[in-house]
Amino acid sequence: MFTFLNSAILIGLVAVALPVLIHLFTRQKIKTVYFSSLKFLKELQKQQIRKLKIRQILLLILRTLVVLFLVLAFARPTLKKTRSSALETGAQISAVIILDNTLSMGREVQGTRLIDEAKERALKVLDYLRPGDEMYLLYPQHPPVFAHEGP
Repeated sequence: MFTFLNSAILIGLVAVALPVLIHLFTRQKIKTVYFSSLKFLKELQKQQIRKLKIRQILLLILRTLVVLFLVLAFARPTLKKTRSSALETGAQISAVIILDNTLSMGREVQGTRLIDEAKERALKVLDYLRPGDEMYLLYPQHPPVFAHEGP
């Protein structure tokens, strides 16, 4: 599923119209210069106008794409996968669980200590692992301590 982390930035897609508007309002009109023999000059002028129009259109497309890609980059596009799709591939999974064991985790919320809730959630992750997958349990201290390492 394709989503944006900063979807409010997508309002900036309106800015994609700016290069088009600038192009339309600042087009130069062809100046008419009279000569005695215009036959060769008219041929030359048609070729130059064709080349100039192609060049202007390419520049307009390039400028519009630059604005579009800048807005999309700031919107931070992401590709979200469902939990099951990652497991269906059959690829080996490496899980790292960082279990907070500080004093604040000893606090009770709705009759359950936070550390006990964290341990239960860590055990739920183990249910998704298959033989050959890796799991690391880490306590956040300095230096980090591995509580469990390996498959």
